[in-house]
Amino acid sequence: MTSNENTVAVHHVVATFLQLLALADAVNVASPTLSNWDSDEPNGDPENTVARFSWVDDDGLSFACTLTEGGIAHGEWIGDSFFCSDAEGEPTQITLYKHNALTPTNLSAALAS
Repeated sequence: MTSNENTVAVHHVVATFLQLLALADAVNVASPTLSNWDSDEPNGDPENTVARFSWVDDDGLSFACTLTEGGIAHGEWIGDSFFCSDAEGEPTQITLYKHNALTPTNLSAALAS
């Protein structure tokens, strides 16, 4: 048996989501907009944790949202957001953002959008 025969394929939705997450500058996941999060490599296991978002609210309470490969694999993009279940099975909406630098040379384009 070769090592490739034991390899479980990573679901294409998981691979795409994680590629976009790696490119994102900020994420909103029922939270304030976050600029830091943890991610790990997918391995094809639906229970594998691949993303964790955490934040502290204005009252000092800590919150977290963890995503598994299985939850992401069953998710879908609707408009600009990704909808899936988190590791606890709760419905989760995630929006990824990419920032652009504002400079005098792109001011007119920024104002037009």
